[in-house]
Amino acid sequence: MKLLWFTNTPSMATERLTGGFNIGGGWLESLEKHFRKDTDIELAVAFYWDGTQELDKFTESGRKYYAIPAPYTGSKLQKYKRRSQNLIEPPEIVNYFEEIVADFQPDMIHVFGSEKAFGLIAPRVKVPTALWIQGNLTVYTHKWFSGISRAEVLKLTPQKDKLKHTDNEAKYQTSLKVAEREREIFKGCKYFTGRTDWDRRITQVLAPKAQYFHCDEILRDAFYQSHWKPHTNRDELRIMTTIQGNLYKGFETILESMPMLQEQLDHKVRWRICGMKKEDALVKLFEKKYKVNPASLNIELLGRVSPETLIEELLAADMFVHPSHIDNSPNSVCEAMLVGTPVVATYAGGTPSLLENNQEGILVQAGDPYAMAGAILDLYHNQEIAVQMAQAAKHRAQERQNPKRIVDSLLAIYQNILAHENQDQKISSLTSQ
Repeated sequence: MKLLWFTNTPSMATERLTGGFNIGGGWLESLEKHFRKDTDIELAVAFYWDGTQELDKFTESGRKYYAIPAPYTGSKLQKYKRRSQNLIEPPEIVNYFEEIVADFQPDMIHVFGSEKAFGLIAPRVKVPTALWIQGNLTVYTHKWFSGISRAEVLKLTPQKDKLKHTDNEAKYQTSLKVAEREREIFKGCKYFTGRTDWDRRITQVLAPKAQYFHCDEILRDAFYQSHWKPHTNRDELRIMTTIQGNLYKGFETILESMPMLQEQLDHKVRWRICGMKKEDALVKLFEKKYKVNPASLNIELLGRVSPETLIEELLAADMFVHPSHIDNSPNSVCEAMLVGTPVVATYAGGTPSLLENNQEGILVQAGDPYAMAGAILDLYHNQEIAVQMAQAAKHRAQERQNPKRIVDSLLAIYQNILAHENQDQKISSLTSQ
């Protein structure tokens, strides 16, 4: 079988192209590595890359890649125009996708994510195409201003950011366009792969005639090799969170929960956040809203960090807390479970599909700082229970994120889709006779 993947990152080509680690795409790199190692399928990977002006086909250690000229580059004026007009990829970008299909001639295509234009290839080619659901901007835009109103965001945003179109409103307007295209992509796809009840139910609504297959994600190797232990002799509660700077990720719940925890624990609380830094526009926006500097609450913003640092933080923490208002299956929660760090998370999107409440962690209502603080205190004051939950979560994550099981599952999905396509062709041929 010849298989073509369209991905949001260079995957295993990252090291060659950047010489660095792949923030946000490590799970895909892990999947490619295990898939190439454990199957005899001929695989090619296509992705956007801003270091090329024309379609660049290259081979790295026997692996085939297609680097597509990224539609987001150009002069400062061109970038400003794109932001000011909320431009997304132009329709003609699909021509590159078709060129790749014609060159590689795959038996099947798998598109990873609906956030980019890659999924538009499905109705343009005769090759069976599946879409791997990562998130869903149709829902994310619906939940965009959770925790803070749109009016507040507009009021608190600096005028210079509005003029530069780098503000949240500009990002929201662009995301609305992407969400509209996403719905078009869903209508054009016959096959989907996902991981949670949430993305399965969304598929049922946005693509009611499509077939849905369950397949989990392989995480980065280092997370399988790390094992959390409780910190019994430390006179401080240390919390760890990994979130990006989006309004719907629940940063405001952290700011609202922390004073409650400090009051209960005599200020012996430290909350370390990976993925955000103090210079971020969202941080400054919430500083205005709450009239407080996160550092004064003992909230430490570490910015984007390497996988090794993420693991160090998970091992050093007493618990991992995920405050998001919407998510599919956040890798950060899966990573914490796999390492064995106790978890508090929100009932948001697909998160309830990842762990059972009060058995493998604690789930609370999104946007509720009182319940969030209370759940954190539950784990802190009942360490034996916290350890039991963490061990149960680790066991579940080890089974769910087992690389061989996932590769076998994905291979079976591909074979199922191809068999279904062959059956449809036979029926179509008989009908036309």
